[in-house]
Amino acid sequence: MQKKPKRLALGRYPGVSLAEARAKVPSLRQALEEGRDPARLIEEKKINKKY
Repeated sequence: MQKKPKRLALGRYPGVSLAEARAKVPSLRQALEEGRDPARLIEEKKINKKY
């Protein structure tokens, strides 16, 4: 069974420029190839940043 495709937000436009968003994409694609969930990685970074 195939999984439903997900969309990933890298930030709101004025806060994150298009160039910054494009710079983040290769590392997120690498995580996908390694079998890790990029959305989960972003959430973990947010949680670690708070504490």
